[in-house]
Amino acid sequence: MNGTENNLPTTRFGHNPSMQDELAQLILLGIKTVSCSALCHYRKGGEVKPKIGQLYQLLNGAGRAIAVIKITTLEERRFCHIDAAFAQAEGEGDLSLDDWRRTHCAFFTRKGVLDNRMELLCEYFELVSTQ
Repeated sequence: MNGTENNLPTTRFGHNPSMQDELAQLILLGIKTVSCSALCHYRKGGEVKPKIGQLYQLLNGAGRAIAVIKITTLEERRFCHIDAAFAQAEGEGDLSLDDWRRTHCAFFTRKGVLDNRMELLCEYFELVSTQ
């Protein structure tokens, strides 16, 4: 995450500009209200773990700030314990748990960290403002 003119850290979701645009749009529409990442990335010191109440500027695929989001809840869950409600709140694909598992298996396999019992950091957020 990088700083911005207003000193808020920035974030974006997705692994390429097209996906970042798509996921940002889902956030703006109120469809995507959660995300998750492998907890091991935070434990290795590669990323700063978010905190409840933290504000982030949301970037689109071009790196332009388009909104501000706020972390409302953080949960640690194992991959195998993700439920249908979380999958739906993530707002991607057909919103089903099967689709969530399929796409996230592919994502975490690409990252080299997939394990059915792996720990995830589940981030719940709300849209604070658009820019």
